[in-house]
Amino acid sequence: MTCMFSADFKKHVIIIDQLRQTLKTNPKSIVNIVDIIFKWCYIRLTESQNTTLALNVIDFLSDLFSYLLEGMEEPYELWDHEAYVIIPFLCEKSGAYNSAVIKDKMKSLIKLCFKLYDPKKVL
Repeated sequence: MTCMFSADFKKHVIIIDQLRQTLKTNPKSIVNIVDIIFKWCYIRLTESQNTTLALNVIDFLSDLFSYLLEGMEEPYELWDHEAYVIIPFLCEKSGAYNSAVIKDKMKSLIKLCFKLYDPKKVL
């Protein structure tokens, strides 16, 4: 918990690596708190313009979305409260960075949202 809310982005990267490892070893524990993870990612990227942190968060979210779509017995569908956090966040942050790589990854995450949530509501 201390690392999650530290001012040092390096500790945030460590947490993301731990979340990624947990997604591999115990994915159901991540799925149970997916809304909290979305909120934490939102806070981290809102408070920091660090591209290393942004890339790590985006890569983790990509892994998480892939698991939610393909790794579970049935594809996961976002709840309204989860979608209301992650979709506006992705749209807002898709233009916040000058890096073409980050913009492309954000766009691909937004496209995955159409598979995880009702497409009409995503629009």
